[in-house]
Amino acid sequence: MDKDRNLVRTALTGEGDTVLHIAVTGKCSDFIRKLVDFMEPDEMLTVNKNSDTGLHMAAVSGMLQVARLIVVKNKKLLLLRGKDDLMPLAMAIQGGHRSLVKYLHQETELDNLADEEYIRLVLDSLSSNLYGTALKLVEKRETMACERDCKTEKTALHVLAQKAPAVKTFSYVLKQIRERFYADASFAYFSNSELAESDNREEVLVKILNLVMKIQSDQDIKDLIRSPSSVIFDATMSGNVQFLAELLRKYPELLWEKDERGQSVFHVAIVYRQENDYLVGIEDSDGNNMLHLAGMTSKNKEKLSRFRANLLMQQEILWFKEVEKIVRPDQRNKKNSRGKTPREGMNSPSKKLQSWIFALSNAAALCSSTSSIVVSLSILTSSYAQSDFLDSLHRRLIIALTTLFVSIATMVAAFGAAMFVIFDHVPLLFMFTIILFAGLPVWLFLMVHGNLFADLIRSYRWSKSLFKPSVHKIFV
Repeated sequence: MDKDRNLVRTALTGEGDTVLHIAVTGKCSDFIRKLVDFMEPDEMLTVNKNSDTGLHMAAVSGMLQVARLIVVKNKKLLLLRGKDDLMPLAMAIQGGHRSLVKYLHQETELDNLADEEYIRLVLDSLSSNLYGTALKLVEKRETMACERDCKTEKTALHVLAQKAPAVKTFSYVLKQIRERFYADASFAYFSNSELAESDNREEVLVKILNLVMKIQSDQDIKDLIRSPSSVIFDATMSGNVQFLAELLRKYPELLWEKDERGQSVFHVAIVYRQENDYLVGIEDSDGNNMLHLAGMTSKNKEKLSRFRANLLMQQEILWFKEVEKIVRPDQRNKKNSRGKTPREGMNSPSKKLQSWIFALSNAAALCSSTSSIVVSLSILTSSYAQSDFLDSLHRRLIIALTTLFVSIATMVAAFGAAMFVIFDHVPLLFMFTIILFAGLPVWLFLMVHGNLFADLIRSYRWSKSLFKPSVHKIFV
């Protein structure tokens, strides 16, 4: 490149990437420093086929130190649009790169940015949990608290309402540590003060609500939170109790809002199994009170996927019993428009499921037990010739033990299903105790025949591979 500076701008890949694009993608820290020092400011403006500069690629990858080197060289890059017509700050926000977002936000001049692009930065910041950045953007241009996205018609309140409470998993904690202490592993270490940013969602919510109340009239605010979807129901479905509490403190009349099915926030909370302590005696358009909805299968697919079938049924029963304690006594046996009481509505799907389990377990137990008997008889009636000991008897004994174990296990499952179908009013602890004792034969089988089964499998596999040609040859 010392001999021919044109090589700096030359496309080296099919995507039009130059040497700077490739170096940033490969995270070659020392080479990038030298390359940026070598390049002229105008040479930094070279783009690939996606209209991305080296800064855009650094923004996507969250490379803070690379971004700093490039921006110091040429600040014009901050406002250039790359892929999807996004500038570097927007790409960093969508990637959730907290430290890089803070830096680019400080360096990027946003005063002349159009409202439709500005609100996109705000909504993307909220979606990426960059609440401090979103708050700074809104405080600088207060009208953004009420502005709608030109494509989705959503406002900041809609995005906040649809965010479920964060679950502090181990991976989440590790990510926070990495974001706060290691902005770029290939470059340098940064202190807490440099990367500190407000992540208090409640603070952001309160300030945005205050700005909305400051800018718009009460009627305009109600229209805003009802379209394109009602934020009160969005928050209820996602379990965002914090949002509900703040909104209802300011507009308590929203508590009695109803959706297109005539359901209030309480109905929706029960349907989506979102825990709350505010249950009242209203009914939806189908005549279902709270207890009817508690007896129906949850619509929250995310929560349903967390449980196995038996544990899911336990969760559904616990929900029903908890709501039953709170509703008015006259609602416990009240019929809906289909003529069903809450308990009848609950029993129909659960009993159907239990009956299916019972039928399948019975069928499996019957087939496996008869198969075990037939195979065992074939062993007893064998001629016990030498050739039988080579393969046939081992295989039959494995099949017999396997089918016998399946038979025992499915009989226990059928017994458990029958208990739930017949004794549905008996305390769960009593039923689980009985089923636990009924499962002792499974444990006993494993204790008595487990080693024999393992030896048979080991011997069968060993006999099949004993004299196969070895891959390690002495003579070739």
